[in-house]
Amino acid sequence: MGTWLRVMSALGVAGDLALVRSEELRGDRVTEPAAKVPVRAKTAQHDIQDLQSLMLHEEAVRLLRTQPELIARALATIDKWRKSGNVHSRVLWDEWSVILHRRDWRRALVRTQRSNELRQASPLPGLLPPEVRERVLMQIQQLKRGATRGQKPPEAPPRKTRAKGVL
Repeated sequence: MGTWLRVMSALGVAGDLALVRSEELRGDRVTEPAAKVPVRAKTAQHDIQDLQSLMLHEEAVRLLRTQPELIARALATIDKWRKSGNVHSRVLWDEWSVILHRRDWRRALVRTQRSNELRQASPLPGLLPPEVRERVLMQIQQLKRGATRGQKPPEAPPRKTRAKGVL
């Protein structure tokens, strides 16, 4: 629910948050809601990428809270990146090292310019299982296409697969 509220706020439809508390949206009702609110992501690609990055990081932090042993893997990734010789991101990686050691997730999950910069140089999305990453990316795709609350989101078209030995 917290993620839903943050997404609503980020999309500029915070005034509609009152609907979340209404009787129409409680429980597992299948009834038609009293109001339908079109929800569309901002058209700027940069805003959508920031939202996607934030959602991926929220999932990664949730994973790190349940599996703190993954912190060592993230720190190893940062060490590997440091050895690559790229000095541009070194300050961000140093900050990530502090975040990981202190488990100060808030620094990476707030909506500030610095947090956006941190998320761009982050080892956390690499920790996510493919199915979690795919779920977040699908949610972002639905926002890009537009979703109406109270309606089932449009299903993604089936992926084309090639049978073995067939060109």
